[in-house]
Amino acid sequence: ANSPPKLSTVVPQPNNPTTNDNLMVDYIFEDPDGDTEVRNEIKWFRNGVLQPEFEDKTEIPAKFTSRNEEWYFTVRASDGSAFSDLKTSSVVKIGNGKPKVSDLSIFPADPKTGDDLMIIYKYNDTEDDPELGTEIMWFKNNVHQPDFHNLKSVPAHATSKNEKWFCTVTPRDGIDFGQTITSPIVVIGNTKPEVTELSVSSSQVFRGKTVKIISKGKDVDSVDTLSTIKCQLYYRFGNTPRIELQSRYFENPETHYEAEFSPDAKASLGDYSFRVKFIDSSGGESDWFERTNLLKVENSPPVILNTADNFIVKEDNIAEFDLTPYGSDFESGKSVFWKLDPKSINTKLFNAVILRDKILEITPLDNKNGKSDITLILTDPDGGIAEKTDVTIIIDPVNDPPMAPTSVKITPESP
Repeated sequence: ANSPPKLSTVVPQPNNPTTNDNLMVDYIFEDPDGDTEVRNEIKWFRNGVLQPEFEDKTEIPAKFTSRNEEWYFTVRASDGSAFSDLKTSSVVKIGNGKPKVSDLSIFPADPKTGDDLMIIYKYNDTEDDPELGTEIMWFKNNVHQPDFHNLKSVPAHATSKNEKWFCTVTPRDGIDFGQTITSPIVVIGNTKPEVTELSVSSSQVFRGKTVKIISKGKDVDSVDTLSTIKCQLYYRFGNTPRIELQSRYFENPETHYEAEFSPDAKASLGDYSFRVKFIDSSGGESDWFERTNLLKVENSPPVILNTADNFIVKEDNIAEFDLTPYGSDFESGKSVFWKLDPKSINTKLFNAVILRDKILEITPLDNKNGKSDITLILTDPDGGIAEKTDVTIIIDPVNDPPMAPTSVKITPESP
C-alpha cells in the first residue's frame, strides 16, 4: 500500500526578510516509498489573514510586503496518490528595507584644481524613507580625509594637480545603513595659468630711453608658482610682425614679470601693442592677454649742451660761432638745425643771425658794449625742438686810441 509523504523544516525564506526581499516557500519533502513530489497546496497569511491571491505561489515579490508585517504559510504536498499532513510554517516579520545607492560618481569627471569635487548618486528606499544619516568618506591618494567627512563636496583649494580622489557612500534611511558603494577615481588635472595684468611704467617713451613692461598672473595649482611659470611677451607696431621681449621674474613689491622696452633710433613713432601669456610646468597655456596701443614711442628731442653760453665778441667786431659742438640728436646725430628767437635779441646792443643752420653771427652796434641773453632753438629732422634761453652774448669793450682835435680855440681872443 502507498504511504503518504511527510514534510519537515517548513519555513519562509529568508529567515529575516526585509521589504527588499522576496518571500519564498521552503520545506523538506520525504516519501517512505521513494515517490517524488507531484504537487502541493500552499496558502499565505499576512498578519493572520489569508491572502488568496497568492494561493499555491512558492514566492511572493517584495513589493507586496511592508515593514513590520508578519507572514507565514501552510502547505501540504502529494506524491500523486496521497497528500501529506498540512504543515504551518514559522512566522517571519518583515524588517526595514535597507536603502540603496546607485550611479555614484564624482563631478566633474575630469576635474582641474580650480574645480570643486561634488558627488552625485541616486538614493532609493523601498519604503520611500527619506535619506537620513548617510555616511560619506573622501580619500586622497588612498588616504582617508576626515576633514571632509559626510560632505558632498570638496573645495577646490583642498586639491592639487595629479592627486587621485574617490569617495565611498553608505546610505542610511534613519533606521539602517545600506551597502557601501565606492565611486570611480578622478585625477586632478592641470589648470592653466591666468594673466591678470599687463601694464607699463610709463605710457610713453622716447627713442633711446627705456620703459618697463610688467606682467602679473596666477595659477591655482600649488606646484605652479609664478616663479616656475614661463612668460611669453610680444610687441608690435601696427600690423608689423610681433617681436618677443625677454622677461625676468621679480618678487617685490609683489610677484611679477618685467621686461625692458628700449626703442632704438630707427623705431617707428606711434602706438605699440603688447600681448602676454603664461605657460606652466605641465605645458598649460593661459589665454593671450593683449593691450592695444599700450605704449607710445615718441621722437627723442635734440639736446643743447649747457656749454652753449658766454659767447664773447669784441666791440665793433663781427664774430661767428660754429654751434655744431653744442647740440646733438639721438636719432640723427649732428644733423640738426639751429635757429634764433628774434624776440630775444637785444638790438640796442647787437644783431644776431644763424647762417647755414649752424653758424651764429653776432654784429655789435658801433661803440656799444655789455652783455645780454638770447634764445637758441635746436630742431631735428623729426620736428623735435629744444630751447636754451640763457645763452649770454658778451660784447667786450675796446679801448679806442685818443684822437687829435680838429680845431683849437683860445679864449679870450684878446688877452
